[in-house]
Amino acid sequence: NGQIFHCSKYSQLLWFPRKEPERADVFQLVGILCGLAVSNGFICNFHFPLALYKKLLHVQPTLEDLKELSPVEGKSLQDILDYEYDDIEDVYSLDFTISEKSADGNRVIQELILDG
Repeated sequence: NGQIFHCSKYSQLLWFPRKEPERADVFQLVGILCGLAVSNGFICNFHFPLALYKKLLHVQPTLEDLKELSPVEGKSLQDILDYEYDDIEDVYSLDFTISEKSADGNRVIQELILDG
């Protein structure tokens, strides 16, 4: 698809696309380019969330980091965590699957956890 980064519609922050870039070394090349720019006194104005820098420092990102990058998903997860009753699967209609479109346009349901 040619995208190196994906810009979040709600937060306007950059993150990695769902699909891997065509070139395996593209992120290394971006890192070299940014390093060269900074060492020559230029500012690279990439709008990354705090979670990226935490990952680089081997610090576990939090729910607050998700809310910064993706406010809708962060709030939805917070609502689920705050829900106090036992009927959460019925109320939210949740299971451990994800639905995506395949290359031929069909919907493919994939389990996140085997027999989840």
